[in-house]
Amino acid sequence: MRDTATDDGFRTLVDDVLAGRTSLRQAATSEVFSRGILAQVEEGARQYRELSEDERAPLAEQGEREFARLRGESGTPNEDDDVHQGVYRKKP
Repeated sequence: MRDTATDDGFRTLVDDVLAGRTSLRQAATSEVFSRGILAQVEEGARQYRELSEDERAPLAEQGEREFARLRGESGTPNEDDDVHQGVYRKKP
């Protein structure tokens, strides 16, 4: 996010978080962060709108694979897991 940001204040804020000069919680509640994130979200949305359905399909599949991988790493259950009273186990 830092490298693609066009807002110098946002870049500085990210540097401060990475260097430990400010917490992520403090940064995330700042106007500078909101402004920087909004610009990136708007650009991403613009790029997405310009994609054809044929271009979107493989990106959607890639996203689903990444979410599945992250669920596996975090221990978060997915649709293939047994979940009972808040306790789950991976299906074989």
